[in-house]
Amino acid sequence: GGVSNVERLKLSVHRVVDTILRSGDIDSRYVEDTVMQQGAAAHRRLQKDMGDDYRREVPLQLETEAGGVPIRLYGRADGVFTDGEGQLCLEEIKTTTLPLDRLDRKRDWHLGQAKCYAVMLLRTMAEPPETITVQLTYYQLETEEVQRRRFPFTAQELDAFLEDLLTRYGAWIRFEREWAALRDESIAALGFPYPAYRKGQRELAAAVYRTIAAEKRLYAQAPTGIGKTLSTLFPAIKALGEHKADKLFYLTAKTVTRTVAEEAAALLRDKGLRLKSVTLR
Repeated sequence: GGVSNVERLKLSVHRVVDTILRSGDIDSRYVEDTVMQQGAAAHRRLQKDMGDDYRREVPLQLETEAGGVPIRLYGRADGVFTDGEGQLCLEEIKTTTLPLDRLDRKRDWHLGQAKCYAVMLLRTMAEPPETITVQLTYYQLETEEVQRRRFPFTAQELDAFLEDLLTRYGAWIRFEREWAALRDESIAALGFPYPAYRKGQRELAAAVYRTIAAEKRLYAQAPTGIGKTLSTLFPAIKALGEHKADKLFYLTAKTVTRTVAEEAAALLRDKGLRLKSVTLR
């Protein structure tokens, strides 16, 4: 684990595994939002059925590093138990509205999460066993069908898996940090793209910047032609460069206002801004 007083980057297992292991269709759902509560209830029922010696919702954390960056990895295992043969088992439960045979392509992703928890669990134990079984439990909410798959691993296999995962994530951290430094430098040097502000534009821009810095909400009523898009995007980007925000979401109603937002971003890029943007329709 290294020195614990180092400022560590806090990362959830979910985030690391999602970034590195998730693949396939852009639609990555395996449970609909409308049945999330139903899923949580099924989760609890499955845990309860496992008996008294079953430990539910076990919090886990591990101080380690990813590509030389000190990190604190954290997460929560759905269940930990010892089976009839005395084997230590860690369970990961997934509830879904999809047919169970459609989850095969997501198994590596779900299993990856459970394998991380298994490593973290073994590292908390004074005398860890040499092997641990990971159990993936899928519950189909409509048919109430339960599918359990068991995967035995040695501690050595799991250590190698986690090391590889964190090395790959470390490359992602470095990429993100290098890009953010480049982006922030370009934002700091960025001036308002026109020689002068229109009437009301400077006031609106200042109000947007102050609102973001204070983490408040701003409602503005402004006439057509004031240049509202640039008056909100420019100060928001300035705030982003000063770490007052992580991401910006700009929501518009019609095609024309979407185009105006895209053109404003393009104009700022022409003036030297390094910023990634994506339009979702």
